[in-house]
Parts: sequence; structure tokens; C-alpha cells
Amino acid sequence: MQATHRRERSVRGCASVGPAIGMVCLSLIGGLGLAHGQPTGHGRLLLSVLDPTDALIPHAVVHVARVERAGEAPRITVNLDKSEWTAIELPEGQYRIRVGAVGFREVTFLRWVRSSQTTRLTVRLALERVDETVIVSRDRQTSALDPRGFSTFLSREQIEALPDDPDELARVLRDMAPPGAVIRIDGFAGGPLPSKAQILSIRIPRMDAFPAEEHGGLNGGTAIDIVTRPGGGDVQGSVDLTARHSALNARNPLADSKPPAGTTTAGFTLDGPVIRDRVSFALSGRFVARSDTATLQAVVADGSPYTRSLRQPGSTWVTDSRLSTRLPADHTLRAALSIERRRNERLGVGDYNLEERAFDTDAFDTVVRIASGGPWGGRRYVESRMQLRWGGTRNTSATEAPAMQVLGAFTSGGAQVSGGARTFELQAASDVDYAAGPHAWRTGVLLDTASYQANRRANYLGTYTFTSLADYQVGRPAFYTLRVGDARIAYRDVQAGAYVQDDYRVRRSLLLSYGVRTEWQNLLTNGVEVLPRAALTWSPTGGTPAVRLSWGRFRDWFPSAVHERILLVDGQRQVDFRVNFPAFPVADVAGAAAARERVLLEDAVRPAMAQRMSVGVEHQFAPGIRLSAVYAVTRGAHLLRGHNLNPVTGGTRADEVWGNVVASASDAESRTRSLTAQVLMAPRSRWIDGAVSYLFNRSDTNTAGPFAVPGGTGSLDEEWGPTGARHAIIGSVAMRLAAFSFTVAPRWRSGMPYTITAGDSNDGLFTTRPPGVSRNSATTPPHCDIGVRIAYTIRPRGTPATHGTTITLSDDDPASAARGAAAAATAGRRRLELFAAIQNLTNYPNYAVVGSVVGSPLFGKPLAAGTPRSIDVGARVGF
Repeated sequence: MQATHRRERSVRGCASVGPAIGMVCLSLIGGLGLAHGQPTGHGRLLLSVLDPTDALIPHAVVHVARVERAGEAPRITVNLDKSEWTAIELPEGQYRIRVGAVGFREVTFLRWVRSSQTTRLTVRLALERVDETVIVSRDRQTSALDPRGFSTFLSREQIEALPDDPDELARVLRDMAPPGAVIRIDGFAGGPLPSKAQILSIRIPRMDAFPAEEHGGLNGGTAIDIVTRPGGGDVQGSVDLTARHSALNARNPLADSKPPAGTTTAGFTLDGPVIRDRVSFALSGRFVARSDTATLQAVVADGSPYTRSLRQPGSTWVTDSRLSTRLPADHTLRAALSIERRRNERLGVGDYNLEERAFDTDAFDTVVRIASGGPWGGRRYVESRMQLRWGGTRNTSATEAPAMQVLGAFTSGGAQVSGGARTFELQAASDVDYAAGPHAWRTGVLLDTASYQANRRANYLGTYTFTSLADYQVGRPAFYTLRVGDARIAYRDVQAGAYVQDDYRVRRSLLLSYGVRTEWQNLLTNGVEVLPRAALTWSPTGGTPAVRLSWGRFRDWFPSAVHERILLVDGQRQVDFRVNFPAFPVADVAGAAAARERVLLEDAVRPAMAQRMSVGVEHQFAPGIRLSAVYAVTRGAHLLRGHNLNPVTGGTRADEVWGNVVASASDAESRTRSLTAQVLMAPRSRWIDGAVSYLFNRSDTNTAGPFAVPGGTGSLDEEWGPTGARHAIIGSVAMRLAAFSFTVAPRWRSGMPYTITAGDSNDGLFTTRPPGVSRNSATTPPHCDIGVRIAYTIRPRGTPATHGTTITLSDDDPASAARGAAAAATAGRRRLELFAAIQNLTNYPNYAVVGSVVGSPLFGKPLAAGTPRSIDVGARVGF
């Protein structure tokens, strides 16, 4: 939560004490007050207007008009103050009450006011547009200076247009955000994504102010924040069913046939109060039964092309439950439990890999989250959270046999993966906000510890590598490799951080944000890193344009996967054997004079560091039209790359007992320049909104990975090459016409770079490139995808559509509360929605992998393609 919001909430928490005492007094002397304070024949309406999180909405506007005998009673307009309850004296009769506030959807309903009775009415307004929530009760200039500004909030229609599959949903959200963005759910990273029906808002950053509270990384620490919808108002829910069948889908452009495949998704949501206005709950569940298709492109032993489409069944079951309650002193407590179970079959096939390379994976993931927050005194706000997460995976190969790899042609034999891993993670964090004059201080600590136990085995039956089909046909492999030893490992990864930062309002139009963060990790012994951050934001009185200049220093956590590999293949626990030009088949590795190979970490390794500077501008040209642009420069240092300590020189090695001894060193670098421009269109008519974004990203590195050894001379100067797509365009247009809604979401990006390699190698690393060819000098074809969603909503006849607004009624006459306004309040939730979603509308052949081995019969040809045109149809019932 932002510091500005917390200061307001702290003041509101103290300010609510007086109204609360007043309500107690009112209840004690209610009879006397009605007898002497109301005119004869009048009743009293006590009104409170809340947002979806049960927070009071100040400055709400209430219009009251009498339905019967309209001429006898004038219309009343009331501007609510910051009091929890507002009293309105009205003659007995039926009234049409219209409640609205800036940034919220207006709601209208009927209500009876009885003579000499008090009617208590709590109205909860739904957000009019999610991207307006950051400026509720703040002027435009204050919003422009918000350190978390320069973000896009997806509308309800845009959220509905996102894919239902959680993996596809995560991919699309990351495509819409700057590179390297992580997904956080209610402030927590990791765990399964909630169902779309349980999502209240999605914030996608366009620019990062580099706050010290964020860990960050080489990409500046951007995060996609997903906020789930709290349970409130009355009990409500939904049931949905979505289906995809191969009969409606297009054929993969690389496949010779279209095998039967499809996906069925069923889900439910349920939320509401346990104790009204104090305890609420939310439940959701989703089951997915799918049958994906993998396309195999290979050239088999006799030199003939081999093309197949293979089914890959799978299933996913996710349940999510949340409970929130109000504690004394205006504090809140939230708890959540998520359980996910997955099974994926026939993985590992496709591209060069033949059918026998398949393996199955079973996985489970359980997450428990607890968070509490509230004011601490008059100027402080404290928020603490804890997450427990445990999970595991288990792999099973379909075939147990040695692998046969023919470079650029095919790979056959067993997948040789078995065993699995278990993980237990504990994350605890606490943040404190303190407001003092023009300063908004924030400080906090983070502790993240994870325990890993693994028994993953690989290449335990050996792999023969042939450099050409001709060598395979005569049984002449270039190498034979085999991994032996104990694969059981256990280790702990501890990460800790602390920060302090200040948002200093220099002038009304100028905000200076500065802070420092310190981090430590047990996997490296380099000590504590100090990471300063600063940002300067200027906005004129009108709040537009807004200009922000940011600078920060970041580090990356040392990858646990790198640490795990060093533990596994250290030459003692496990060792890789390599035999050059072995007999085929190999009868005994020891008798074949095999060289041993291992990996290690150099002593002077440091964590990856980066300095990043950005400048951004945002300007609102007209109501509902906003343009933003951000230019950023990043310089990365101490990136990991492989270094062969025992290379082949002149046909021999310095130590013939050992083969390749690859050490991971931290002397690689990266350079990135990026430009992000976005236009948001949200006219006040509300029947259409849209956004279009353009991303330019020129990123170059001189490393291909922690254990990737440079080719050629081994010099890092010769290893510079591009990474990631250079250009990307993402758009979304949502239209609402009566009961219909239409969403069109085009996405285009340029091709991904890859490296062309030669088929020969004297050390088994296969990093040699043709003369004059640099790393990642080739690119795949561009990617294009147009998504379309069409929905038709049916509501009960004769009742108004309240667009998800919930109303809670309680008064001295329960019977009357069940009539009139209660029916109008629940009408918006009762609905039937029929929808169809289309991905890749034009059936563009999104080729993702291209043959990269020179001399291969598949060199330069596409080997894999993305999802062809697919159509999902479904229905959702709300109640």
C-alpha cells in the first residue's frame, strides 16, 4: 500500500472514533431522539457508503427523490462527509435513492422510509474503472507524483479477455510488462494464479521509480501486482465451464494431421460475509483437463523427413480460499490457502525428439499466506506478512534406454529423467510507514529462506552423440557421455534484506524519492551489498504532464539452480564420463578410458549487479486519452558464464585424466537500452476503452549462461550478441454495446535471436560457430497473435443491472429489508454470460524454433510453431 494512502487511512482510523462513540450514544437515546428530533410522520435514514474493501468513501453524493406524490416532497441532494454514518430526515414514503462517487459506478434503488423508524443502509460501490482506483480522494497532481505511478490498470473487460489457462495467463501478463517482471498476488510472489473471477485489479508497470522496498534485479525490479477481490456485501458466486475442441481449431502449420485434442475447464467462486462488516470469506476452485499437441520435425536414420503431431495429456486442479477479518484499532487480518496439483504426460517430445523421449511429471504446490496491517499511533502504519510454501515434483521416463543424438536430425532413446525434488519456503516481511510533514518514510525487513531436497537423476544410461546422419548410419559416434554417482542433495538458500526510503514533497509540484537497501545471501560469501535508489518526479498544478527521472543500483540473487548443479556434478558426489570416438555400443566405461568431467564455481564469484537510469513522461491530452513514454539504460556486471579450465589445445588437454572442467565465473556483462510508449483511451462514455503499447529493447550480453563456454578463442569480446525481441506491439480494445461485449487484443513482436553452430566439436561442447558468424546473429520469424472475445450477458427481466455493485441492508424492520431495494441489490449478480474466445485469429504460423546446425538437413527450417487458431466457448452463471 502506498504511503500516501496509509497516511489517509491512519487519519481516518482516528477520525472514526468520534462517530463510533456517537453511534453508541444514538443507540442508547434512540427513542428520545426520535420523539423529540424528528417531525411528526418522519423517519430517519442512516447512510454509509463504502468501497469494495469496506473502506469509507468520502465526498459521496446521494440523490433522494420521492416516488409517490413527488410534488409534495422536494428532491434532496446530500454530499456525505467523512463521518461513518450520515443521517437524513425524510417523510414516510417510498424513495428512489441514487448513490455515486468519483471513480465508482453509480447505483440506483428503491427504499421505504417508515414513520418514527430508523433505517440503516450500507451501500458498497463497485469501481467504475480499475485504472482510476489510484486517484480516489486525491487530485490529479497527487496521483501524478505517486511513486507507484506510470502503471496500467486493466479494466474488468480486459481481465475477462485474458486466457483462462494459468500458464498462458502468466505468459501474456509478462509480455505486457517490461522484461523481467515478476507476478505478485496480494503482495506475495509465487504460488498459483487466482481465477479471473476472483481478481479485483491487475497493475502492469510501465515504469519503475526504483523504490528501495523492492529487491529489483537487472531489469529494475518491476512487478505485476494482482489484487484479489475481498468477500463483502452478500454471499455471491459464479460457476463457469469452458471447452476447446480440435474440431474448432486449425491445424498446426508444421503438422501433417490434426490429432484429437481439446481442453475443458470448470471452475467456481463463492465469497461473502461470515460476520457482516467484520469477517468475510472467498472460495474458488478450477479443474483443467487438457490435451495439447506437440509437433515433431526430424530426419530419421534413412534420411527421410519425419513429421508427427503428438498428444500431450495433462490435468490441473487448483483451490484457493481466503479469510479476512477486522481487528480492534482498525487493523485487518487476511489469511489465504492455495493448493495446486498438476500432471503432465508425454513431455519432452517435439522438435528433434522422437516419441520414445517422452516423460511424465507430477507436481504439487501448497501456499499459506497471512498478512496483517493497520495504523500504529496517529502517524504510523504497519503491515506484516508471512508466506509458507511447500511443493515437489516427480519425473518418470516412458522409455529406459540410452539416448541417440544426431545433431540437427533427430534424438531417440529414453529421456533418462527420474526422481524429483521437494521444497519448503518461508518468507516473512514487515513494513512501517511514518508520515511527518512533507516526508513519508517507509522502512522494512525481509527474510526468505528455502530448503531443497532433490534426487533428480539424468543421463544415467548414457548418450551417444553423432555429428551427422552418415556417422549414425555406420555406427561412428563422436562422443559417449554417462553420469554416475549419488544424486541426493540437500541445501538451504537464505536471503535477507532491509531498506529505508523517503518520499519528500519538496514543493507541491516536486517529489523526491530516495532510499537505500541492503541485501545478503548465504550461497555467496561476499558480504552485504549496499544498493542506493533515487527518483525525482515533477508535475505541474494540473497534474499533467508528469516527468520522472530515476536511478538505482540493483543485484540479482545467486541462482539456486546453479548452486544445485555444482553440488551434483562436483566430481565426487556425481561425475560425468566422456569417451571420444567410442566403440558402438560401449560395453564398459571404465575400460574405455573415459575422462571425468565436473563443474565448479570460481572463488571470486560476485552476485550480478546492475545500474539503471530511466526518464519517463506522461501527459493527458484530453479526458480519457493519456500518453506515456519511458526510456531506460541498464548496465549489468558480474554475470555468470562458463570457463573451461581444461580445454583441448593442439589436440591434447593439460590434464588427460580429466575432460572438461567448467568453472562458472562472474566476469560477463550486459548492455540494455529500452523505450516503452503507450497510449490509453478511456472516454467517459464507458462503452469503449483501449490501449496500445510499443516496446523497443536493444539488449546485448557476452554470455549464454552460467556454464556456457565461449566458442572460438574463448574471448568474451567475441561473444557479444543480442537477447530478446527487439520490437513488440501490444494492443487491446474493449467495447460494450447493451448486453454484448467485444474485446480485440492484437500482439506482435519481432523474432527471437539464436546462434548458428557448426556440427563439429573436439571437446563435446559444440560451441564452434562458422567463420565470421557471431553469437545470436540469426532470428526466428516474428510472432503475431490476435485474440478476440465475444460475450453476451443475460440478466433477469425487469431488474436493473448494477454492474457488480453490492448493497447490504439492515434496519429495525427486517421484513421490509427483504423487499424492494434488496431485490435490486442482488439483480446485478444474477446473470448468465455466454462467451467465445479466439486465439491467433488469423492462424499466423508463429514459428518458434529454427534448425541452427550448419550442414543439417533441417538447417534454417522451422522446427516448432506456436498455438494455431483455437476457439474456446463457455458459459458463466453468476448468483
